[in-house]
Amino acid sequence: MKKYSLLFFCFLSLCFLTPSQIHAVSTSKETFPYEIQSIIHKNNTIIIDGWGLLNAIHHHNSVNTHYYELILKSESETRTYRSEPHYSSQTEMMKLKDVRRCEDNEYFKNASICYYDYDYTGFHFEIPFSDLKQEETYQATLKISSNVKNIYEITYVFFPSLSPIKKIIGNLEYKVTSNLFDTKLRVIAEAVFERTEPGKNGNIRQSSNICNYTYGYNRFFKPGTVFTQIFDKKATENTTFYKVRTSSSTTCLKGRNVSVEGDNYDSWIASNFVDFAGETLQISVKDVNQHPMINIKNHPQISTKEISSFNFKDYIEAIDPEEGNITEKTYILNPTDISKEGSYELYLEVKDAYGKKANETLVVTVIKGNVAPIIFADHKTIYQYENFDYLENVRAIDEEDGDLSNRIAYEGFVNTSILGKYNVNYKVMDNQGEMTQKSISITVIRNPKEKIRYISKKENKLFYREDIPINWRLKINYLKEQLNTPKNFSKRHLIIN
Repeated sequence: MKKYSLLFFCFLSLCFLTPSQIHAVSTSKETFPYEIQSIIHKNNTIIIDGWGLLNAIHHHNSVNTHYYELILKSESETRTYRSEPHYSSQTEMMKLKDVRRCEDNEYFKNASICYYDYDYTGFHFEIPFSDLKQEETYQATLKISSNVKNIYEITYVFFPSLSPIKKIIGNLEYKVTSNLFDTKLRVIAEAVFERTEPGKNGNIRQSSNICNYTYGYNRFFKPGTVFTQIFDKKATENTTFYKVRTSSSTTCLKGRNVSVEGDNYDSWIASNFVDFAGETLQISVKDVNQHPMINIKNHPQISTKEISSFNFKDYIEAIDPEEGNITEKTYILNPTDISKEGSYELYLEVKDAYGKKANETLVVTVIKGNVAPIIFADHKTIYQYENFDYLENVRAIDEEDGDLSNRIAYEGFVNTSILGKYNVNYKVMDNQGEMTQKSISITVIRNPKEKIRYISKKENKLFYREDIPINWRLKINYLKEQLNTPKNFSKRHLIIN
């Protein structure tokens, strides 16, 4: 017949929690003493080592007498891991003084009658990270099954720790928790010495009273006492000892000085002789990678002239808590033609290295841009010595500001007396500060109707070898000017041949 060790809530005998903790559970170490001795992460695996035994059933003296299973249960699945026993002796810790060894064929004997060999009580479990589902929390139970008798025991698992055991790989955090300060202890055995230091040979605290000379002044933990707070833990002699606080006073129980929880002494008790209660050991897998964010600096208003240089990334900032600035990874989900006036919504998205997304909408308003003024000026060809007006027939018109011809400025010089090609550059600026430039060429050519003549063939004569143009006005005006000021010519003779 199978023997079950049921796990009850607060209203049943195995639980010793306050009403505010009815969600928690307890172990059943009276029939199934165990200890988790270490939990580590190695090679993407959670490794759990410890010991456990069927109390007062049969010898645990080979790898064939029993086996262990670690059961992890979440909301969606149950996973089971098996371990064969290996050598880890608890014989000395579990046996009472001055009792005989149980015979090999003696079963279910109380420890006060004889002791069993508890030499092969070690277990070892390896849980690959790949077995565990993301965003799941697994509660651990431990099962021991006898190959000698058709029985087994199951208990919840505790590994009271000061802090969680965590490992982060990529965006996933693998965490093992069993909070030391949330764990409570209940003494489940009689004649458990109250020690002043951890270890089986630690000093035994003494009382000032004697209840029975057999036990002398030694102090014992009162069976059933609940210690609501654990202050420390220390592993020694293959067993974990917990530090609790006891009262200075004792009472007599079955001839022993027994103590309960108090505020006077720091005392140590072995894990073998206490039951755990509180939050059990849990293994969780959580995505700790945080979502990125897209911050809109401002929703831009641009002109049609600015469309070619528009870059939406100038108006946003994408930040990831782990990766920092990832603006360059941002893209538009709805590529949109914004070449015309109007309001446009650009749906933006950015992904971090693990595929987590952020989305935002950027509103772009396109307005008509300022139109640059237009300069109307044409290339010209003129005859030599012909009068040239730089602004003749040159106009500037702006779509917004109207006629800007009076603002036209120019650069360049045209020498009409010398044949050749000259450049004139015109500039004009509108009220919005936008400038337009235009260059034209002025070509000075010889008049085909002009005849070549010479006023004088002598070098010392005025107008030596100078040709006579058809239009004499320039020269005539010059001559008249000089003739009208005769004093300037009193010492000269004008000779015209």
